[in-house]
Amino acid sequence: MSSLLISEARYEIKKSTENFFISVLGVQSAFDVVQHIILMDKALDQHIHPTYWKILTELYEGLSSNVKWMDGLSEPFKIKQGVRQGGILSTHLYKIFVQDLLVESEQNSLGYHLGDIYVGAPTCADDIAFISNNEYELQIMLNVIDRYAKEHHYKIHPTKTEIIDCSKHKSSYNWTMGGKVVKTTDCSEHLGIRRTDGKEHNFNIKKEYKQLEEQTQVWNLQNQPRLELRKAIIKARMMTGSYILQSDKHKFTHFIAEPLCQLCNTENEDIVHMVTSCPVLITVREKYYVELKREILDSIDPIKWNTFCCNMMEITRLILDCNNFKGTLSISSELITKIEEKGRNLLFQLHAKRIEVLDALNNK
Repeated sequence: MSSLLISEARYEIKKSTENFFISVLGVQSAFDVVQHIILMDKALDQHIHPTYWKILTELYEGLSSNVKWMDGLSEPFKIKQGVRQGGILSTHLYKIFVQDLLVESEQNSLGYHLGDIYVGAPTCADDIAFISNNEYELQIMLNVIDRYAKEHHYKIHPTKTEIIDCSKHKSSYNWTMGGKVVKTTDCSEHLGIRRTDGKEHNFNIKKEYKQLEEQTQVWNLQNQPRLELRKAIIKARMMTGSYILQSDKHKFTHFIAEPLCQLCNTENEDIVHMVTSCPVLITVREKYYVELKREILDSIDPIKWNTFCCNMMEITRLILDCNNFKGTLSISSELITKIEEKGRNLLFQLHAKRIEVLDALNNK
């Protein structure tokens, strides 16, 4: 949604001769510097139910850590800042932490409006941007976030913060933050999308096309029979995570479906389990995987194989997309084509056998 707001604002500006500025802000270690006491205060202001607020405070109360160095372990020290990396609540907690900044900007009408809709601070967690059609207003917005960051004990990188001047007639204004000049550039990135002062859709299409070219060995099927296309489709689904296994059903059904592999009932069924370890598929795996491994070992140093393909996860990555190992294993283009063909065949045969066994189980 944040990216859409910027794109829509840019489209609206093209209809007029207004100035248009995008400021992409660089927050230093955003999730690591959230002060727990400030976070709990802000959570209380959100009128969270007292029981949930108490649970939240207990999650972050009395935390400590140690530093291990060689054989020694430091004395424990208290942790009073930072939300857990990868935690389910972490992104939401950071949003609570930064929300007052966005509310302040909106209440003071700082930033761009699409009609009567405020879109001046399109933000997703720590990816903050400001958009404005007035250079002085943008300076005020930079002053506000600089003050807010100081009050909340985190830092905005003036050197990593960038401003894109998308106006037809470029401004000569020198924006500052914290006493340092903010760099004006013709290109910057926000939420994975490159924003430029020109036709950014062309830039992003070229970027995506280049990435697609690097990753589409699976579709190199010129003059191949139709069956190879079916194999490629199955492999592409596995590569992109859209091939639904039991562990995926477990997540999608909010933990109602069991993640256990229905074929072997020994482990949770994810892509690594299916490709490398499910005992029910061992006959298929032995036949086709041995061919693939032999093809590779005939062309590379066995030491490299033992170094970079030493566990099931890495072997799965190799079978799904051998481009991941093009540099580390020094794989030639010719060998990549052979690995791709044999990997595609292996995955299709595993898929076919899995469907066959599941159908037999369902028909009992």
